[in-house]
Amino acid sequence: MGGDWDEILGVLFLICLVLLCFPVKAGILGQPDLKVASVGTIPETPTVGEKTSIVATVANIGDRISGPFNVHFYVEGPGGSYFSDHSTILELRDGDTKSVEVSWTPSEAGLYTITVAVDQENRVSEKNEYNNQMQVLVEVAPGQLSPTPTPTLLS
Repeated sequence: MGGDWDEILGVLFLICLVLLCFPVKAGILGQPDLKVASVGTIPETPTVGEKTSIVATVANIGDRISGPFNVHFYVEGPGGSYFSDHSTILELRDGDTKSVEVSWTPSEAGLYTITVAVDQENRVSEKNEYNNQMQVLVEVAPGQLSPTPTPTLLS
């Protein structure tokens, strides 16, 4: 009877040793976890007709390097105005951040919603797929009014 237990314990020991030395599941190896850490504009208060940079900082808070993924930018404004663009990040090491930006020129004054979303295509298998988006509100100031020329009467 003791021999059976020795054999069982020996097999269990080998299984534990293999799992410790050769982890094969993604959960054991770790996974990336992409997150939008911040979103802002340059200048901080955009003006109508002025080229504005939308800057997003993306973080990998997981414990494994990511593969390539897209960062999508969406801007919704007054009167239904809409803008979208994207940028690609080829890889992001665990614990690292990367800033990406796109250019946008607002056409109307008012309140805009900027949404940044990472890996919408789900190319990267992540620990948490629900922290991939951030929204911010940005107030766009009216542009400079050009002086209206005064007509000159020629006689």
